[in-house]
Amino acid sequence: MLWTVEYYKDKRGEQPVVKWLDEVRKSDPHRALGIYERIGKLSEYGLELLNTNIMSRLKGADRHFYELTPRPYRVVVYYDKRRTKFILLHGFRKKRQRQDKDIDHARLLLKDYLRGEGQ
Repeated sequence: MLWTVEYYKDKRGEQPVVKWLDEVRKSDPHRALGIYERIGKLSEYGLELLNTNIMSRLKGADRHFYELTPRPYRVVVYYDKRRTKFILLHGFRKKRQRQDKDIDHARLLLKDYLRGEGQ
């Protein structure tokens, strides 16, 4: 079974993860391939990736709020159970133990998505 994986799109039509991946691809092409590989595995294995070195649940968050963990990068993912698809919300380079600012930003994007302001 293939899982649906989509990039969050804001109300202006921009896709933050696509833009971020393009920047990573230019600055760190080898690592960018690893990120794309993880996204491909998400499409192939979905929730089976939980608690592996590929995907983990974000602590203290909605139970459908995850992160792909291609070191040293992170991609915050939401699983929309109602629509049975993963939404790639936000990508960042992990520099500290916890990137609260980046996680908070992903939560804002998730709120937009859930309100129907993002796609």
